[in-house]
Amino acid sequence: MKRLYAIFWASALASSIIACSRKPILSQNTALYGRQKLLHLPDSLCAYTGLKKLDLSGNRLSALPDCVGSLSSLAELNLRKNEFVHLPDALFSLKTLQSLSLSQNPLGRLDQRLVHLKGLKRLDLWGTNLKDIPPYIKDLPGLKHIDVRNTFIKTDDLAWLREARPDMEILSTNGCDCD
Repeated sequence: MKRLYAIFWASALASSIIACSRKPILSQNTALYGRQKLLHLPDSLCAYTGLKKLDLSGNRLSALPDCVGSLSSLAELNLRKNEFVHLPDALFSLKTLQSLSLSQNPLGRLDQRLVHLKGLKRLDLWGTNLKDIPPYIKDLPGLKHIDVRNTFIKTDDLAWLREARPDMEILSTNGCDCD
């Protein structure tokens, strides 16, 4: 009987953890809005000006409100698995941003204003619709890691970047002619 009781409570606890994981989690430094299927962000999010990490992955976002640009402490932004075709304007005001994930978005090109993100160290473009990496990417002095796997970028087309920035880790789909 005790064993059945323990199994019941373990199952109930696991179910409640799974159910809770789909609710937004907000703390002083972190906002997790992943897998909410949001089309728009709640306005209240921008009141958390001290946010350092914002996870908006797994939604249906195609734009960000301008107030996101005022999150002056934001270091990590996860926009993975959304519907961004273009980089959101609010992104270019995030001067403290160090890590940006845009993977699995229908993003077709990068905006030149990306060079304003001088503190960017990590850029994840895995599974986007990119066909090339623009030359100004080499001008991001802090960028140490870029992931372009599962894009339409040919491995050979990254040779110039490897030569210009030997300090940068470039993840690509080796040997892929993804035309």
